[in-house]
Amino acid sequence: MTVQLPSLLEAPSNIYWCNLSNMKYAKAGMWLAVYLGLNDVLRTIDQALTDRKPLSLVRIGDGENIVLAQQSVWTMRRVLQEPWAIKASKGLKGVTLPNIKLRNELVRSIRSASIVGLLPPGDKQIKAPNYLKRPLTNRVFRYFKLNPGVQCHSCVNREMPGSELFWRALRRRRILIITRYPGRLKSTLEKKPQKLQVTHTISFSRYSQISKTLKTVRSIRNAFDIALISCGVNAVILAPQIASLTGKVAIDFGKASDRINSVQNRHTAAQQAVHGLNAIARQPASHHRTAPAYLPPASPVSHYAHRIGQQPSRRSAQSAGRRDRYG
Repeated sequence: MTVQLPSLLEAPSNIYWCNLSNMKYAKAGMWLAVYLGLNDVLRTIDQALTDRKPLSLVRIGDGENIVLAQQSVWTMRRVLQEPWAIKASKGLKGVTLPNIKLRNELVRSIRSASIVGLLPPGDKQIKAPNYLKRPLTNRVFRYFKLNPGVQCHSCVNREMPGSELFWRALRRRRILIITRYPGRLKSTLEKKPQKLQVTHTISFSRYSQISKTLKTVRSIRNAFDIALISCGVNAVILAPQIASLTGKVAIDFGKASDRINSVQNRHTAAQQAVHGLNAIARQPASHHRTAPAYLPPASPVSHYAHRIGQQPSRRSAQSAGRRDRYG
């Protein structure tokens, strides 16, 4: 079976053909797909931005697998026993289960997405039991007859901030951020060293906000080029719909926003260290000679008394003095 490549993927480098393991259909036989590495994903995104073409990237992890398993490959009772589902019922995942409508929307989104990220067999990056990862993906994809034509690693988003290709693609682009607390990421992206242009932000925290969010996105469709969406399972639903609705690029960005903030914090700490060293180097040489090279530790008894808010007794102080004198 030959897969027809989308126009954006006519000649990417470093592509190989692979079968989605255990995907067997009675009539279709073995299905094939294009697998993109990190650089090819980023080049594809950049090309879509340059050509002003719609593109969506979604990622499938343990949470998406559990939602898809509802009354398909698992009973609802088993689904609701999973720790992830229990956390969801407490409002910690942005969705609540049971929710068959959510499941069906996920299926449609995976079918319509330009690129679908999947965990490889034996994945070690996601902290979840193995049975919730690729084995469950294979089962639910087989049930719903899903076989994305263009695939990548589900954790590709986590590697994006470490690539210059990613930052190059975002430069001179207008960025929309959709997440629970978008202000922090906006501030980080607009600072040095990136100094990117974030034109809009939308606060999103739960599934019930999808309709309102799509209306807002439609109203600002001419004011952004790429949407970075970090809202768990809901991002898989939002990304393809935003791409279709606006003709723009929409990325299921996940925890990459945390990575960006972490990278920025390290950059700021490094700059502060450099400024501190430069300040020391500019000081007069006499200042360096008179600065004390070593400060002896405080008496252990005095230190202990200070911790409990008391003054040491005279006898304790004398004993400490003797210990200090004789080492």
